[in-house]
Amino acid sequence: MAHEQVDVLINGGGIAGATLAYLLGRQGRRVLLVEHADRGRMLSGADLLKPAGIRVIENMGLLDEVAAIGGRRRELLRVFHDREPLCTVDYRANDELGYFILIPCERLRNLVLEQMTRFESIECLFNTRIASVASRADGGVATVTLDNGHTVAPTVMVGADGFASYTRRLLAITTERTVYPAPMCFGTTRLVPSVEECNRLYVDSRHGLAYFYPVSASEGRVVVSFPKEEMRELMADRSGALLRARLRHFVGEASADAVDEVTDTGIFKGIPIGRINLDTYHRHNVAMLGDAIHNVHPITGQGMNLAIEDAGELAQQLGLALSGMLPLTEALDAYQRRRHGVNEAVVTYGHSLVSSFADKASFAACFNGALQGSSRQSAHLRPVAVA
Repeated sequence: MAHEQVDVLINGGGIAGATLAYLLGRQGRRVLLVEHADRGRMLSGADLLKPAGIRVIENMGLLDEVAAIGGRRRELLRVFHDREPLCTVDYRANDELGYFILIPCERLRNLVLEQMTRFESIECLFNTRIASVASRADGGVATVTLDNGHTVAPTVMVGADGFASYTRRLLAITTERTVYPAPMCFGTTRLVPSVEECNRLYVDSRHGLAYFYPVSASEGRVVVSFPKEEMRELMADRSGALLRARLRHFVGEASADAVDEVTDTGIFKGIPIGRINLDTYHRHNVAMLGDAIHNVHPITGQGMNLAIEDAGELAQQLGLALSGMLPLTEALDAYQRRRHGVNEAVVTYGHSLVSSFADKASFAACFNGALQGSSRQSAHLRPVAVA
C-alpha cells in the first residue's frame, strides 16, 4: 500500500517544532508538522530571546518582523541578592550583538507559523495526534498513522513534543527529571516605570526569587519562586498582601512600584521547572529537540533560546543528510555533538545558581554574565561545580 512520502515529520508545534519546520521549508523540504493542541493554545511562558537565539531568528529572515510585533530590545540586566546589588549584565560588553529581546514565546511562535505559509512544502495539522507507528527492520520509523486516519512515510521523524515526549517513549529512552523544590509562577501586570527602565532579578537567602521585565508597551511580567509550602501559602491569599510583604523583604526600592502592582495572586500561572539533559538525542531516523531532550531552570532565561538553537542546528544537519551530502546517522551525530555540550553547560549553570541562593558569595561565584547572556564560546561553557 502506497503512503504519502515526506522528508520530515515533526511531532509538536511549539517554538522548537515551528522553527524547525520553517527552516526546513525554506530549504524546500516536504515537512508535515503535527500538533495535538489547537493552534491558539498557549504552550509556554517563556519571554526571553538571547543573542544565540536571535542569530537563528535573523538567519530565518524574521528579525524585522519580531520588532514589528512588539519585540523589545534591551541591553541591561541588574541582579540583586538580599536587596543588595550583585552585578549588572551588560549585553553590549558580553556579545557583539549587544542586546536581548523580550517577546512572549507564543507571540514569536505565532509569527513563525504565519510566516511559514509562504512555503508550499510545509503542512501543519493542529488538533491531531499520532495514533500508531510502524517500525522498519532496523528499528527506525517506517510509517506514521495519525488519528485522522492519514498515514505518512517520513524519511526522518522529529520529536518536538515537550517533556512528556511521545517520541522519547517511542525510542524507549527513559529519564528521571529532577524537579526543583521551589516552584515558579508568572503573572502579567500593568507596566510601571521601574519595569520600563530596566530588567531586574532579585534572589534572597531564603530561596526567594522575583524577576520584573516588560512584555509589551503596556504590560509587565512578574516571575516569582519560593519553596513549595511558602508558595502555597502566599498564593492562597488572593489579595496579594502576603506576597507583597514577602517581596518587599528582598526586593529593593527600585522595584517598589512593580511590587505594588501585585494585587491579585489569581494572575499567576505555574511554570513546570526541572532539570534534565538526555545522553541520547536521536536513534535510527528519529531525532528530538527542545524540552523533549532538556529542561533548564528559568533563572537562566534560556529555555526558549535553547529550543530555537536546537532547531537551527538540526535543520542544518538534516539539510546535509536530505541532500545526500552526509549520511543521516552522521548528520544526527553531528547535531548531538554540537548541541549536547551547550545544553549541558546551561542546564548545569542554572542548577548551580538556584543551589547557591543561601549564600551571597556562593551565588556571586556561580553567576556568569557571559553564559547568562547566551555566550557560546567554549571558555564560558565549562560546567560549574555544584555542591
